Amino acid sequence: MVVLQLVQLYFREHDHLSVGEKGLTEFLGTILSQQIAEIQSRTSIQGRDIIAFIHRDDWLVGNGGPARLVEKCLETGLPLDEFVSRLGLDGYMDGRFGEVSRAIYYIDELGKIPVGKKHAVLNELVKDRVAKAPYQGNLRVGHAALKVLIDRTEGEPSELWQDVILMIAGDPRVSGSNRQFAEWWSPLGDDRVNKVRGWLAKEDLKLFLEAVEQYGLESDDESLNNMFPARKQFLQGLFKQGVVRNSRLMLGSKAEFFVRRILDKEMLSSYARMDGPMSDKAVIYLDCGDFHIVEGSHSFKIWIYQERPDPSLANYEKNYYTHSDLTITLPWQYRKDHKKKRYAAITHHPTTWRKKVLEFLVDHDIELEWPSLFGKGEWKSYKNQHGIPIKDARRLRDYEGG
Repeated sequence: MVVLQLVQLYFREHDHLSVGEKGLTEFLGTILSQQIAEIQSRTSIQGRDIIAFIHRDDWLVGNGGPARLVEKCLETGLPLDEFVSRLGLDGYMDGRFGEVSRAIYYIDELGKIPVGKKHAVLNELVKDRVAKAPYQGNLRVGHAALKVLIDRTEGEPSELWQDVILMIAGDPRVSGSNRQFAEWWSPLGDDRVNKVRGWLAKEDLKLFLEAVEQYGLESDDESLNNMFPARKQFLQGLFKQGVVRNSRLMLGSKAEFFVRRILDKEMLSSYARMDGPMSDKAVIYLDCGDFHIVEGSHSFKIWIYQERPDPSLANYEKNYYTHSDLTITLPWQYRKDHKKKRYAAITHHPTTWRKKVLEFLVDHDIELEWPSLFGKGEWKSYKNQHGIPIKDARRLRDYEGG
């Protein structure tokens, strides 16, 4: 009777046993295996109860019991509930052991549903008790789910799957020392982290454009409103070409207010903060691989660098920026670190800023699909006025740096 009570405790509490005392789940499993072997050694009759079953297959109370149960279920091709019923375990699956088993079973289901589509299994996986259920080794069910969601997605993810990823693990664009990052993202590896950060760059752009547009409308800033469509088309054109690999959003307190008022709970993105003369501005950093851009609202210039201007823009250790950081310290540090690499700080004059940006890019051997950086009909007008961008070595001396 004592052993049966301990068996019930094991199945009811399972991994929760180790919350108060580390390793208690495994220890109880070992005790049960030993005691059941002792009980069965006294009889030659092979019963069909839980004692006989554990004696025959003691993996059930060994490390990773739920995972082994699901593995054996999948080998039969039977639904989990039917497989459990055939084993005679129905009465033992209402506790934590059954919950963990079903959570692991969801991972197999997750690998079968259409990519990016809605499914009941997603609603289960975002539940904290499911995501944190033990899976294999030190990994949890949430880690396994994240791997499947990320690896199965090619190109842009659906908004639904992206939201599920963020609800389970949080935003990966935070400091590597952040507890949430260490808990959820570090075990997934750099490739998956960078893949998701690339997806979220689009979210950063969305927030940047929301802040700029809304501020322009509410402040009735005519110059900002007139310039906004061209900036929006240029940045969106970079994304459409797939050159943006990572991003960093910076919001002043006023810009943050506008974005939060519009998006409220939908806002999942991580961002750095600005204050002082930058309180009404929004700035976005884009890692485009062969070049890097720091673009801001209002009169903030568009800065183009051949190399990443500052590691903190991508590793999220720094989460507060001033006007001086972005316009003085950043270019100074760049000149110091990249002596032979150039950059340009281009003022947003309506008739010339895109011409200067394109000239910088082509002069440094960067070729893009130029028409997608312009609005409808604008590329044709640009070509008639300036021609197709062509490298000119004489312009190189005009760029700063190097």
